[in-house]
Amino acid sequence: MMNFFRKLFTKAPPEPKSLWDELKAAGGCLACDGKPKSFLEGPSGGMSTNVFCPHCGEGYNLTPIIPLAERIGKNKSYILR
Repeated sequence: MMNFFRKLFTKAPPEPKSLWDELKAAGGCLACDGKPKSFLEGPSGGMSTNVFCPHCGEGYNLTPIIPLAERIGKNKSYILR
């Protein structure tokens, strides 16, 4: 019975922020601290699209239907100078 009340009145630990939420909050590339507010679109397939930062070349694989994002590394060919 005591465990029931303990679970009822204790706060759950906060959920860790997903990469999708961090990108949305920053408004741009996380490696550049959100400086460029836009991305360059790269190859896409299925539901996901690869986007790259024009400032540093950091790439993200975004799936907007299910809010999911993953880092895919840097690609120097997308850096605009």
